Amino acid sequence: MTAKRSHFYAPRLVAVEAELRKRLKPCRLDGFETLDNIRDRNIAMGDRFERRGIEGKHSQDFWLCGPGWACDDPRTCCAACHYASRIERARLTVRLHPRLKASTSPIYLVSVVRKKWRLPPGELHSCDVAGGLAWFLKRLKSLPKGSVKGVIGVDASLHDQGGHRWWQPRLQAVITGPDKVALQAALTPKAGMTPGWLVKIVEVERSHLGNAISQVLARTSRMHVSDAGDDERAGQRTVPLPSRHLAEHDAWLLDQAVTERFRVVGFRPGPAPLFDEKSIRAPRIRLSERLRGCGRPRK
Repeated sequence: MTAKRSHFYAPRLVAVEAELRKRLKPCRLDGFETLDNIRDRNIAMGDRFERRGIEGKHSQDFWLCGPGWACDDPRTCCAACHYASRIERARLTVRLHPRLKASTSPIYLVSVVRKKWRLPPGELHSCDVAGGLAWFLKRLKSLPKGSVKGVIGVDASLHDQGGHRWWQPRLQAVITGPDKVALQAALTPKAGMTPGWLVKIVEVERSHLGNAISQVLARTSRMHVSDAGDDERAGQRTVPLPSRHLAEHDAWLLDQAVTERFRVVGFRPGPAPLFDEKSIRAPRIRLSERLRGCGRPRK
């Protein structure tokens, strides 16, 4: 049997990883990506960008982060970067978990989908992430001021119903403060639920809170396939995105900073660093050495 190849990682990144794992332990996550997973995904994504000539607002940030090196500040990187997204997801999970868990009110996982948000393949770049988050926050304003605490995130998945495909943006949130009835009323049109408007609210057990927060913050890419019919969720199954749609999804994230897809509500998530890196004694790597062999495309 061939031994699994072990990737080389900068000493600083190894030290950061050990601290990250220690901080995440109380959150009781079912699983968290390994460095090898992240490295392989970033390399594969970079290859797709090169093959298809994809450029985005944050292309330079992505290419400066070579496989195996730690970002100097992941919060300045793009949402497409698996490493930066993972660090930001861990940072917010660590900051928010104890504060939400301490709430005396029930905690809910909220999902909002609207038919009017659908986009045809090739048009995902026009998805208004900031507008979606603003819409959700505006809806929450009908609740008593200061009563809502939590985090909101935006993602998008591809749907295939009998061969007809579209992108479906979705708003997800972990919310505590208001009761379920008030929250449902705030997110539902005044005339009641209308066709093509789905609000799902599920109470989260505190033992599963870490997973719920991580789900809202996750960088996901998937396709939901169902047979033709009125109910698109009937017999629905989830499969990996086809290559060309995956490239479009990655390009959409390449135009966003890693912090753009989330909004924290009700309290500050804390300072930017996940922890004090000064306490991690590992050598700094010169920029010229970081770029050497990092997979940055040659011009």
